[in-house]
Amino acid sequence: MHKPTKFNTPASPFNKFTLLYHFAVLFALVFLPLSAPAQQDTGVITGRVMNQATGRYLANAVVTVDGTDLRALTDDLGAYRIASLAPGDYTVRAAYTDLDSATTPVTVAAGQTATADFGLTSNVYHLEAFTVSSEREGAAKALQDQRFASTMKNIVAADAFGNMVDGNVGELMKKLPGVAIDYNGGEDPTQIRIRGMDPQMASITLDGNPIASGGGGTSRALDLKSFAVQNIETIEVNFAPTPDQSANSMGGSVNFKTKNAFAQKGRRVRIDGNLSINTSAFDVEKTPGGNRTPDRKIKPGFMFQYTEAFGSVRPIGVSIVANFFQKYRQNNNYNVPYSFNLTAEENGIASKSSDGTVGNVRWTEVGAATERRNLNINLDWKLSDNTSVFLRTGYTQDVGIGQYSHAFQVEAGTHLGAVVSGSNTHPASNFEQIVGMNSTARAYSKLENENTKLWNVAIGAQHKFGRFEIDYDAYVSQSKSDRDPSENFEVRTLQNGINLSVYGVSGQADGKIYQTGTSGSIDNLPEQTYLDVSKYKNLGIWQDFNYGSDDQMGAKFNVSFPLTVSNRAGTTSFPVKIKTGASFNQQKRDTKRYWKEIRLTGDSAQSAFGTAAEPTVQQFADTTYGNTWRGFDLAVPQWISPYSVYDYFRANPGQFYDRRVEFGNKGNYLPESEFGREKSGDKQARERVFAGYIMATANVSNLTVLAGVRYEATWLTGWGNIYLRAERSAEDPYGAGGRFDVVTPGGQYYRWDIERPYELAELQYRAATRDYNYDKIFPNLQLKYDITPNLIARASFTTGIGRPRLEDVVWIGNDDIVPSFKLIRRPNPDLVPQTYNLYQARLEYYFKKYGSATVSVFYQPYKNYIMSTDHYEPYTFSSEEGAEMTELWKVSQNENVGDGRNYGVELSYQQRLGFIASWLDRVEFYASISICDPKAKYPWRASAATSIDDEAAEEFNSRPPEWKDVPLNDIKRRFGTAALSYKGSKFGASVTAMWTDDYARSVDSTTLAETRYAENIRLDFSMNYKLSRHWQAYFDWRNFNDVPDERTIFDRTAGYYEAGMVVNVGVRADF
Repeated sequence: MHKPTKFNTPASPFNKFTLLYHFAVLFALVFLPLSAPAQQDTGVITGRVMNQATGRYLANAVVTVDGTDLRALTDDLGAYRIASLAPGDYTVRAAYTDLDSATTPVTVAAGQTATADFGLTSNVYHLEAFTVSSEREGAAKALQDQRFASTMKNIVAADAFGNMVDGNVGELMKKLPGVAIDYNGGEDPTQIRIRGMDPQMASITLDGNPIASGGGGTSRALDLKSFAVQNIETIEVNFAPTPDQSANSMGGSVNFKTKNAFAQKGRRVRIDGNLSINTSAFDVEKTPGGNRTPDRKIKPGFMFQYTEAFGSVRPIGVSIVANFFQKYRQNNNYNVPYSFNLTAEENGIASKSSDGTVGNVRWTEVGAATERRNLNINLDWKLSDNTSVFLRTGYTQDVGIGQYSHAFQVEAGTHLGAVVSGSNTHPASNFEQIVGMNSTARAYSKLENENTKLWNVAIGAQHKFGRFEIDYDAYVSQSKSDRDPSENFEVRTLQNGINLSVYGVSGQADGKIYQTGTSGSIDNLPEQTYLDVSKYKNLGIWQDFNYGSDDQMGAKFNVSFPLTVSNRAGTTSFPVKIKTGASFNQQKRDTKRYWKEIRLTGDSAQSAFGTAAEPTVQQFADTTYGNTWRGFDLAVPQWISPYSVYDYFRANPGQFYDRRVEFGNKGNYLPESEFGREKSGDKQARERVFAGYIMATANVSNLTVLAGVRYEATWLTGWGNIYLRAERSAEDPYGAGGRFDVVTPGGQYYRWDIERPYELAELQYRAATRDYNYDKIFPNLQLKYDITPNLIARASFTTGIGRPRLEDVVWIGNDDIVPSFKLIRRPNPDLVPQTYNLYQARLEYYFKKYGSATVSVFYQPYKNYIMSTDHYEPYTFSSEEGAEMTELWKVSQNENVGDGRNYGVELSYQQRLGFIASWLDRVEFYASISICDPKAKYPWRASAATSIDDEAAEEFNSRPPEWKDVPLNDIKRRFGTAALSYKGSKFGASVTAMWTDDYARSVDSTTLAETRYAENIRLDFSMNYKLSRHWQAYFDWRNFNDVPDERTIFDRTAGYYEAGMVVNVGVRADF
């Protein structure tokens, strides 16, 4: 097996920071003597640049002095400063994308500061409504910021997209080049991928600070569903992160910048009212859903936004965003839960010609009504010309207001061969059909209502002391999941011992079920008892969900100052900006598990089903849903009402058996009981990252050079519980003479299994802690060259890491044993971070009036790449009869499998079509495409028989692996976007197509069979109409071609998700 690269284990970060300190001192000693001293016989010009029509101050506007080489870019508040001007009269010019340039005369006096403010405009802003102007201005801002950035990034302004009803930030980002969106079977974006990479590998920040996400889970990926966009001003996607950004950016980095009232002049108010509709549940009347009684599926929404700066001497800026939104989503899901049983060929490697069977299929419909409440308040206070302070706050709560699911599953007991009936021959079980004997039909009814709260607070300040600029802030953020058990449970029941065949397994949810006789023939069918709910049994309530919190807190400090570097003779000089700083972040993930299995047996002391007192399943039949569902043309029995079962349980707890604590099977049942599962699910992880950096940005004629280095030291600590009897053996610890003898009178633990079960169970576990540390230095070099005023070339070399999941590296606990599949799920605490080098080049051309065309290439080799792997180990256990057995079981875990690489190309084009004809000036075309080819070396071993002896097990474990090229899991290889939009003075509309090629979602480590997402194109349409100067109506239609997500294995359906289309209608006013 590949051994991962060793990382440094820091006892303290200060040894590395000493190196950075000496580097900074050396840099200052070399360059400070070369900087030209301030001249008292020169003057300064300062001012601000704004859009005269909208009152918004413009960042990155270009301000030049005619007849000189002097140039300045405005900051985020539209301010600029040009120094070292000899006394005299000058003409100062300001320019900005999509606006007419302007000039103004200025007289400069020695030792004085002159002021020149600009109000840029364009005829189009006088002609259009305020709301349309806002969208046009947002698009121009994004293009301007991207053009004059010293690094390789893409920027989108939130104002560029008018119809943002549900506030999901993914709706903005899915139109960016190099960015792909995961929908996970629904119509709402859930995660982002930069260049198709795993969402966990992207660094996501809010105003430069980490964001809490995933309360109760283990993923590092930001859940877009819990992050509101209404308070966002711009989104920056950094393909080449700079040294002042996190090195955990193997999949790129994204920064969301929130609104600042100082960025505009005057007051801005927006009011928005809307309705959300899902076409899969397009019912005006009340219909069945996830509540006890039918409800309406058309949901309302409201948003209020207020921004204003008060005062002129010491102004205070206020930005308030309040949002209330409800939605209903309908999802139909058809899948093969446990994959195909592939008959491997070619030395154990599967291919399209491989034969095999399907063990089970499952149909699921999900209806989810949710509600979001969001409030953001940002305050800015300018204490003086050189000092300002700020406060950023946000609160978002997502709650389920009626989420349910129905599922029906068929499991084949044994598979029949070909069936001959008269003149007809029915094929044997294969990938297209199940011909099953002694089968099981399972019915599920589930309620699942989320309750997630996300809040964040950041406070900081900015200072200017002469040439020095200092900024610092501290922040705290928490995401918390806290579900109500009475609203989150599943009711299950089954009918077994029947013969069920399913034909059309590989279809798109159009398979048919037949209950057959012992011959398997479908010609003369017996009574279809699988449709009779009265024949079902084994009714029970299952609850299994994680909850907990994710906390982020920290601070950062930055100092920057300009230098003018010149040679000794003073004949050549160029400006250099030095920036250095440090940061600290602590993330704490607290995960708990809620688990209950409550069986309706008729007797709380009886674990077996079928007692005389057990009520019939039929009495809990759902009279609201009956035997119908929305998504499938498939006959099913009458559904069970989860509310009826839960109410019966609350009224008659004595008729239910609760697996709270079980000591049977020589202690092997304890980890599988309620106590054991919750005990092992109680985990905490704390990750602390201390970082420092130094970087310099130099402008030499048309060349901009950014160089720097970053250091990060990481400490992780995990807490959890270990079950002391992890290894099964023939000894019974609770029997006579056992360590915890509960049967011998007078013993220390006599009858504890009955009288003191929880105390006895606690003795089987011990608390444990694990520490994990590493550090690394990350060099960074980026170049920008202005070939012409409109043609820019960029190149970069950056380095970084991809951190493992928190659960893997600080795992405390035991293997997750799944006896029914002879499977051991095992975290891997020996994982180390993945590392990468990223080489990039990009050519950008900006059209004279508006628009751009770019082409980018990149090459990214990885080391220590993490993939999910399977291998086999001999596993010794005791059977129910007490006999000791050894079998070869599959062990699934993440590993640093070795090296990999990704390379590709990205193309984008954006332009108004007025260059074709003047009447097309309001029509804009946008297109982008990303192509990559990610692969890794994988250590593959052929599978072995399950029943083996010690000699065979030793031979298997010593067998060297074969290294094979496999596609990297879960990376989208090819995707693109095309959009055509029209923005007129009265009417606006756009249509967007988003294409994703097929890609490998997972790879079976034994057969190398790939589960692939099928190629798809999703189409969105939106339009708006001006009702008056301030009011407009809008219509938004997502995925109007109703394209599903489909997963296949060798072109055979392994998962099929269809969710309907989302339609939003509303009115909006801007003042």
